[in-house]
Amino acid sequence: MSTDPSTAAPVLLALAGLAPSERETARIAEAFAAQYQAMRELYDVADARYEEPALIFHARP
Repeated sequence: MSTDPSTAAPVLLALAGLAPSERETARIAEAFAAQYQAMRELYDVADARYEEPALIFHARP
């Protein structure tokens, strides 16, 4: 998948079955770029590389 917001955002919107206007798509593409960068930064935390991302419930009989 392309990470270019002008390409990725319309594809993701189409896959979700959404058809926003061109203006809305442009604004969503702008927001996508920032959100994608923030998501990538979550994976750049070296100390958390092998940690569990959330609390995990281990059920015991």
